[in-house]
Amino acid sequence: MQRINLSDAQTRRRDRVAALLRAGKTAAAAELGLQLDKEVRNATRRYTVRPNDKLGAIAQHVFGNAELWPLIWHANSAQIKNPAILPYGSTLTIPLHPTSLEAAEAIAEAQHGGA
Repeated sequence: MQRINLSDAQTRRRDRVAALLRAGKTAAAAELGLQLDKEVRNATRRYTVRPNDKLGAIAQHVFGNAELWPLIWHANSAQIKNPAILPYGSTLTIPLHPTSLEAAEAIAEAQHGGA
């Protein structure tokens, strides 16, 4: 599954995995691919909510796409009951590398109402 929001170095490593697979070097591709997956799967960053913050603005800053705000909401559902109301001063955990499927689902959710 493709992940979004990868750094340039991570993108180069992903492309290297693909090249190794095309060259038939499956063991090397698997090793590099597993290392990369482990690195990005659970990568998060912390964000402290400021006055007047909105999930869409935070998503725009982190992902470059405001419609990915449901990713942040769902990752913090224990403290955000209403996506339109962010508890000032709270610390949010933001998943840095969602899969393309997770991103598509978040965009669909955002387009059908929300913060």
